[in-house]
Amino acid sequence: MLNSLGIDKPRVHVILRDNARNMVKAMDDLEVTSVGCVAHTLQLAVHEGLLSQRSVIDALATTRKIVGHFKHSPLAYSRLEDIQKDLKMDVKRLQQDVQPASHTDSQPVDPDGEDS
Repeated sequence: MLNSLGIDKPRVHVILRDNARNMVKAMDDLEVTSVGCVAHTLQLAVHEGLLSQRSVIDALATTRKIVGHFKHSPLAYSRLEDIQKDLKMDVKRLQQDVQPASHTDSQPVDPDGEDS
């Protein structure tokens, strides 16, 4: 793999990777030193800590339903934009949350976005 990228293996001192098992195995197979990303580990810990609280899970579920409503109703979305303009606010676009790649240990992913 390194050769296909034009990288000589002796020039590789360490590779920073996420903590997914497939990445650990790939680096082991390449026989290169690799280190798991501390930021990724911290993000996973914070995510797990937050989602262990029922109030956070409930708030996320409610917010997902609200955003989903506006995403599936052009009329509602248009009205929301009009209200923001009437209030002389910057028009903000709603964005669905993105699930982090924390399900790398073959954990099932709930389609509603909640951990099982």
